[in-house]
Amino acid sequence: MPLLRITYRKFTESQEERQQLLTRGSKIVSRVMNKPLRFVMAVCERQDMAFGGNLEEPCAFLEVRSLGGLDPETNASLSLRLCELMHDVAGVPTERVFLNFVDMERTDWGFDRGTFALPRRD
Repeated sequence: MPLLRITYRKFTESQEERQQLLTRGSKIVSRVMNKPLRFVMAVCERQDMAFGGNLEEPCAFLEVRSLGGLDPETNASLSLRLCELMHDVAGVPTERVFLNFVDMERTDWGFDRGTFALPRRD
């Protein structure tokens, strides 16, 4: 159920770079949160962004949403590993990455024609 959303700004990028961010990012979330990889969704998008008023340097915003599994220690571990991922794969300086962690309610997350609080009825 975790969702990793990666939004970043960089003037040059490649399909391979985005694929690495998606696959490696998914594995990081799965391992750190102890969630099955088959339930991790990742989204990667390039977006015009400014960080500190600077429109020229690369920057990123990452969001992790989940039904449970987020706490101060997990969030810190995710921040460390995901910032390193952005630096290693996309060349975004770690000091130009913001992250947001959202622990969702089961009623607010839909799946397979239902929600995690009220599964679908056939």
